[in-house]
Amino acid sequence: MMNLEAESQTAIRGLVIANPPSSTKDRRWKRVPLDVRVKAVIEDDGHKTVVHGRSFQISEGGMGVTMTREIRKGTAVTLIFKLPGALCRQS
Repeated sequence: MMNLEAESQTAIRGLVIANPPSSTKDRRWKRVPLDVRVKAVIEDDGHKTVVHGRSFQISEGGMGVTMTREIRKGTAVTLIFKLPGALCRQS
């Protein structure tokens, strides 16, 4: 896990931006509301870009977020966010 700035943050690497299923019945996992700040780190040709946003839901299969700029479908990102009441270790 990457060294994070503050305690109680979670980093998920290797996520890929994708379109959600077209209907609720097509979903494999139940979604639950989650409203937290999210930071997306995009690495491209050795350059890091940080995009900020907020989550609105999370499930075992992914996280719904609204970002301050568009991220192209298929882009791999690292998401950094703080889960309410969670404690995470730093390395």
